[in-house]
Amino acid sequence: MVSKDEITQVASMMRLDISDKDDYIKKVQDMLDYFDTLDSAGVEDETIMTQHITLSQLRPDIHTPHDTIKLKSENERGYLKAPRLG
Repeated sequence: MVSKDEITQVASMMRLDISDKDDYIKKVQDMLDYFDTLDSAGVEDETIMTQHITLSQLRPDIHTPHDTIKLKSENERGYLKAPRLG
C-alpha cells in the first residue's frame, strides 16, 4: 500500500505541488496492482518471436529535400523562419 508520506516524498523530489494526495495514492496503487497482474501472467518461458531482415531488404536511404523548406527565408542568425502558430 502506498502511503501519503511516500507520495509527499516523491512529489518533493520531483518538485511537484500535489494538493489531492488521496487521488495520487489511488492512481499509484492501481498502477502497482496492474504491475502485479502483469508479473503473475507467467510468460517467462515464452519464446520471443523475431523476424530476421537483411540490409538488402530495407529501403534505400535517399535524401529528398522538402519544397517548403526551400521557400522559407533565413533570418540573420541562419535559422529558418516559420509562420507563427495560433
